[in-house]
Amino acid sequence: VAPLDGKQTHVATSYDDSFISSDDSMWDKIGSALKVDDDECSECSDCSISRDRAVTASLDGKQTRDAINIDDSSISSSDSILNKVGLPSRRTPLRIETYYDYFRLKPSGGDINDTNQKTSEAINNPVHSEGLLPPEVPLPVDATWRIVLLMDHREFGCANNYLQTVEAKINNHFGGGTFSEITTLPSADYLYVARLISDTTGEIMDERVLDMVIERKNVIDVCSCLITDSKKYKPLSFFDAQMYKLQTCGVSKKLFLMEGDEDRARNFFSGAKSHMEKERRLKRVKTLRMQLDNAEFEGVDIICTRNRLDTVKFLIQQLESFLQSFNPRRPPTKTRQQLKLHIEKQMKAPTLHEYLRLRKIPGIGDAKAMKVIMDPNLHWSKSFISPSSSKKAKSTLEDRATFWRPIPKKM
Repeated sequence: VAPLDGKQTHVATSYDDSFISSDDSMWDKIGSALKVDDDECSECSDCSISRDRAVTASLDGKQTRDAINIDDSSISSSDSILNKVGLPSRRTPLRIETYYDYFRLKPSGGDINDTNQKTSEAINNPVHSEGLLPPEVPLPVDATWRIVLLMDHREFGCANNYLQTVEAKINNHFGGGTFSEITTLPSADYLYVARLISDTTGEIMDERVLDMVIERKNVIDVCSCLITDSKKYKPLSFFDAQMYKLQTCGVSKKLFLMEGDEDRARNFFSGAKSHMEKERRLKRVKTLRMQLDNAEFEGVDIICTRNRLDTVKFLIQQLESFLQSFNPRRPPTKTRQQLKLHIEKQMKAPTLHEYLRLRKIPGIGDAKAMKVIMDPNLHWSKSFISPSSSKKAKSTLEDRATFWRPIPKKM
């Protein structure tokens, strides 16, 4: 890999001839993909709702087309979906023809779930001689990498300005400049990225996804969304649909941040008409926390914070960690646009919609639907993760959270 006088050039690397052709250039595909605007919140009745057609499939494995409402945007937590949409994402297309774009991925045939799995593996584990680390590239000329925390504009609710306060607090913590930004994310609430910024013009020349994504919910959110039906992925619950999107987002480090103490949270029992209802609310939250602690949601870890202030401290601490560990000679390989396209394909995958179709049939629950999906005689993805499998952990009212504590700074 060699730059030409520090100018942005394509990296000369070995490709299969089938990857790129004059008639079907992958660069054309990526270029056209960048023109796709971020969808607005599809879970909010105040938004303009985008409608996509998804591939569904019949029981015998034959694929058919049907008009199904797909939520391509991040499924927001319930403390935000009832409010109007906030700030839109930055829609300026990123320049992609840099010497960091040395990989070109062309999906092969087969189920979208399987294709995306192979694509994600190719992105996360590119072929090079130095193991699992991203390949080494030349240092940028007249440009600097900066780590930025992206925050979904629906986070903390759209009706207040608290998210803008968080943005300012994080930027001020690092001495000014843009270290946090409000945007629209395809999944979860927080995403860390590495940006290559021109030293002369301040233009964003490149942007890569760091390997951590965070979904935040306070305990009142958790209690509510567990019993709320998903509008776009029936018969799943709101929470099951959101967790499935998080589990299949293609980022290996996935954190579920549960904020607050259900035993002391203000308004936690608002509207509860009986002591039994109060106990049910407590058990729902405590049981979910135990299930996440026991790794019953594949690939998702849990962090508990006491309040919003500790949540912001946690986000800052993770940002500081990325700043200390980032190697500009080995930037990440996955772009935000690739992440967005990957998530969209996962949520439109034929296997997922066959599962949903089966679950709508009376008498068919998760176990029977998964038995059909895993039938070796049918061509559904065998790597499919059930969005609503039964969990083993059951909590009691005596269970308590273990809260995260900030690491004290060394004097």
